Amino acid sequence: MKNSKILSLILALAMVLAIALPMTVSAASDASITVNGPSSLVLTASDFAAYKLFDVKVSNTSTGKTYAYTPVAGLDGFLTAYPAYGADADAFKAALDANSIDMFDLTKDLKAHFTTGGIAATQISDTSVRFNNLDYGYYLVVGKGENDGVDVIAHCSLVTVDGIDKCATINLKADAPFITKEVLNHNLDNGNGDWDEWTDINIGTNAEFKLTSRVPVMSVSDGDFPYTGYKSYTFTVHDTMSAGLTFNNDVNVYIGGSATPLDASYYSVNIVSSGDGDPTVFDIVFDPDLFVTLTENASIEITYSAELNEYAVIGAPGNPNTVSLEYSNNPYTTSEGDGGDTGETPESVVIVYTFDLDIYKYTGTLYGDDQESLPGAEFELRDSEGNVMSFVELADGIYRLATSADDAQDITTVLISNDEGIIHIDGLDAGEYELEETEAPAGYNLIPGFITAITITHDDQEGAYTVWVDDAETNTVNIQNNKGNELPGTGGMGTTIFYIVSAILTAGLVIFFVSRRKRNLLNAK
Repeated sequence: MKNSKILSLILALAMVLAIALPMTVSAASDASITVNGPSSLVLTASDFAAYKLFDVKVSNTSTGKTYAYTPVAGLDGFLTAYPAYGADADAFKAALDANSIDMFDLTKDLKAHFTTGGIAATQISDTSVRFNNLDYGYYLVVGKGENDGVDVIAHCSLVTVDGIDKCATINLKADAPFITKEVLNHNLDNGNGDWDEWTDINIGTNAEFKLTSRVPVMSVSDGDFPYTGYKSYTFTVHDTMSAGLTFNNDVNVYIGGSATPLDASYYSVNIVSSGDGDPTVFDIVFDPDLFVTLTENASIEITYSAELNEYAVIGAPGNPNTVSLEYSNNPYTTSEGDGGDTGETPESVVIVYTFDLDIYKYTGTLYGDDQESLPGAEFELRDSEGNVMSFVELADGIYRLATSADDAQDITTVLISNDEGIIHIDGLDAGEYELEETEAPAGYNLIPGFITAITITHDDQEGAYTVWVDDAETNTVNIQNNKGNELPGTGGMGTTIFYIVSAILTAGLVIFFVSRRKRNLLNAK
């Protein structure tokens, strides 16, 4: 009985001690950290590592949980090598808690100091990796992702796992920039124009281009886990124009749908190469330090133009303009004024087309034995607005539309057939035209106001086009002249005008003879 009382006393004392003293949970290897990426971001386990900075012991007390952090072996040596992070482990932990340490600099230095100290991750899925069997502790988790084979933004996170909260989760907000290019196609939207992958224009006129992108996620905070982002970020547009396009250097940048262009201090336009007959290469380089101040996820719209010039390719394959985006993808290498390692998006391509036109001046029967080419016939070509078009003569009977770079003394509005009766014109937009003969060859007739209606159609993105004359499909506009009072053989307005004139003359003669007959009858009385 006495022994039973002693045993009861011992058990009661143990219970009192258990209530009075905190419960300490020691380290174990049953914790984990899972890293999840968005559906667009492929995560690779080998790209991730975890660095244990402190051992953690968590205690349950009557007032809640308390944590005790003990620096891991080697941390003192790291702080000795990199004293900027704190004079000792306590100062280092305080700086981490205050979020006053540049996490990417810390990551670089940890990787450099502990070359084999990173804990490897295990692949869970295409968008998820996990660190298994971890001791309880305070970890820095670092990593990067991949999108379409290109490394993208990495994040780092400080995570605590302990005997109570054994499973931590990090949801990455990683981002891979993109860029798309469009050109204004005036054929769309009932002729009002819309952005497209191709257009057709006259030589000497401007093609309008638009680039679309957005400000990537560079620095975020998610729940209890602080994420730090780039302190500078490379965002550089690489543009290559074919030799047939002359860059007008008129770049404007709009952020977040604003109608006011971004201040030019945020970027520079650097022409890498440009020359007559050679492609033009230029870069739009955003200032890495200023770019990180832009609102994340805000839209980016870049506009500029280029003149279709004398080197333009006629028809297919057209005159392409390509663009790609170079961007930061590794914040671990970021330093002041440097965007760090970079990736590059696939090229986005648009094409500008232009076409040609052949005119044949002849007499006799087309394709007959009496067919004869006529040199020296003069014409004007008008656009759909009735404007007389201007040209430069490249060779006898060979013309192209004039550009802004042509000398005024070389520009003419008169097209003259050569010895073969040919006029060849390069650089015409798809559309409707009017061809008027203003001077016939010597000895041949000219009907004033005779107009030939011409239409060039372009219905696809491959550069194929068709010429129509008075609603008939043809490869060449054939214009006939005859001697004397014979009618021209192209039909159209010339014949109509002749009929009208003839009717007026006939009516006049009838009136004249009727009046004369009445006068004669009156005189006879």
